[in-house]
Amino acid sequence: MASLHSCNLLHQSLRVHDAHNFLLKTDKKIYLVETKSDRDFEKDPDVVTKALNARKMTSLFSKVPCPFSELNQPQEWEYVLIPESRFNEIINLSFEALVNVCKDATDRLCFK
Repeated sequence: MASLHSCNLLHQSLRVHDAHNFLLKTDKKIYLVETKSDRDFEKDPDVVTKALNARKMTSLFSKVPCPFSELNQPQEWEYVLIPESRFNEIINLSFEALVNVCKDATDRLCFK
């Protein structure tokens, strides 16, 4: 059931004709990362729709264990939306620091 729902959310997200930029795997999480220009981040309604769907997807993905134990795959997934200005401000930080700084921007976008 979760996988069918995940596919539907993915389909809804991709209907806005945009794809997530990349996946990044750390020891603890897999991050679904997307970057946006400040103009699109604040004014494009599809960005909000896609961010909400991506958060739902990563929440569902986190519930599904990897069937290949030899991959040593972390189970937790997180969606990170990085506005252009945030990226430019913190270019020398670690990825984990970047995630923490961008989390509040994504929260504001998703819950306004």
